[in-house]
Amino acid sequence: MSPIILIPPILVLLLWGTTRLKSLAAVKAAQQDGWIVTGGWRSPARNSVVGGHPQSKHMIGLAWDFRLAGPAENLRKYFSAEKLLVRIVPEKDHVHVQVQGRA
Repeated sequence: MSPIILIPPILVLLLWGTTRLKSLAAVKAAQQDGWIVTGGWRSPARNSVVGGHPQSKHMIGLAWDFRLAGPAENLRKYFSAEKLLVRIVPEKDHVHVQVQGRA
């Protein structure tokens, strides 16, 4: 089994940036209210396999897919609380949320 490596928060900020950290906080809040994350970060290879857009924000950690747990627009509040602007796209079996920038 691989050891768990703890990364100092300052290093996470440098590697991921505050927008991605705020996005993760929004996702965690949505999960606590019953939304189930079905997709997040993808490698370019995985993105290709699933038929993702060649410039998908999933590949840079700024897009998330959720299983429906209410009206799709309800997801906006979690991201707004973190001062993030999002695009919400209801799909057949999930809701796609893409971070567009910071408010």
